[in-house]
Amino acid sequence: MEPQDPNWPIARAYAIRRGRGLAFAHEVLLQASEEFPNCGTIQFNLACYAAQLGQLDEARRRLCRAIEIDKAFSAMAKIDPDLQSIRNEIA
Repeated sequence: MEPQDPNWPIARAYAIRRGRGLAFAHEVLLQASEEFPNCGTIQFNLACYAAQLGQLDEARRRLCRAIEIDKAFSAMAKIDPDLQSIRNEIA
């Protein structure tokens, strides 16, 4: 993967989540979202991480942004266990 590829920080955050924890992975993706603001996967993963961290306002905002970028994230959100805490709010 090239450093300019948004899949790089996504993969890095996934590995960090498994190794160092959710808060560290969240930080990685927050930085990546500044570099790749139109990457729906980064926004969606940030929504998942925020929901798991109890940051529900951020989770809602990030999920709305992900769906704005790609409507397919709406269906994904309805089944993703990380978003259970805001599931009833998903259109």
